[in-house]
Amino acid sequence: MAEPVSHHPPVTAVHCQGKHYKYYTNLKANTSFSGRTLQIKQQFKTFIKLDKFDEIYELESPVFSVHNLIIGQIYVDIGETLTVVNKSRPEEQCKVKFTRRSWFSKEAFKFEGEAFRQVGKLKEIAYTIEGNWNEQVSLVNFATGTKE
Repeated sequence: MAEPVSHHPPVTAVHCQGKHYKYYTNLKANTSFSGRTLQIKQQFKTFIKLDKFDEIYELESPVFSVHNLIIGQIYVDIGETLTVVNKSRPEEQCKVKFTRRSWFSKEAFKFEGEAFRQVGKLKEIAYTIEGNWNEQVSLVNFATGTKE
């Protein structure tokens, strides 16, 4: 279900529910247009509740951008950081850094991050996450080095 809750500025409330989960957010984006590129940054966080595990996850989206809108091959890019926090156990977090495509970079679509437990100032890494968001994702157990 999605419903506009404000027209000026435009804000939409979204709620999706399945047999074992709930997904909800408010959609309001900051946009900027430079003539060739449109950047979109979601202002509100997204929440996913997994009923089976009694856990709620909070997601803060990275920046999405669409390039070459007027001349050239149009492409989509993701940049900055995706943050996921387990609200049931806030010390459990995941941060994924997306590498922006550039003229000379061979790292288009690349991302890397880690799932960790924050205990005071100490960060205990459980998994590393890496890959290309348009092809593959690798989850590596940090303790054993094995891909899962």
